Amino acid sequence: MKERGSDKRGVSPVIATVLLLVLTLVAVSILSVFVIPFVKNSLSGGEDCVKTLGDISINEETGYLCYVEKPETGTGNEGEIEYRTGFSVRIDNENIVGFKVNLIYEGSSKSFQVESGKNDSNLRMLDKNFGQSFEVPTSGGTRTYVTKGRFSSVEIVPVLENGRICDNRDEIQIPQCLANSPSIEAINRY
Repeated sequence: MKERGSDKRGVSPVIATVLLLVLTLVAVSILSVFVIPFVKNSLSGGEDCVKTLGDISINEETGYLCYVEKPETGTGNEGEIEYRTGFSVRIDNENIVGFKVNLIYEGSSKSFQVESGKNDSNLRMLDKNFGQSFEVPTSGGTRTYVTKGRFSSVEIVPVLENGRICDNRDEIQIPQCLANSPSIEAINRY
């Protein structure tokens, strides 16, 4: 008499080995078709950003890295305080054709992308009006920019010739302009 349930048969070791090999080949195929090209595309161009490390910076030596209260100009907004914030950018690499600037104050921020020929109604070059075209510093040069508003820190990231916006950044705190500083008049102009 046969016992009930004792007639179970397992998978042959040869078939189990073949199934494992097929499963492994399918997994390798999926990796080679989808994952490897994805990683390769994600990493391509990264060497361009590595080559720009340290080649864009906020230049403190110009004396324009500060914010200032803009005097009332009879606009009818009596009692409202208007601020201007200045900062200077130095570029030391000809592959950097612009930069993205993030201005931060108490948890909020404003971002601008600065490239030659572009403009913004809330950001200007030191010697131009708001809304006029930007100029980006050439390699080895520095340009100063002024924005509407008060900000406590500024960070910049480079924009390369190929349009890539890198992650490497320079960030610095923005102090209040010193009283009687020549930068106050220049930042408040226009």
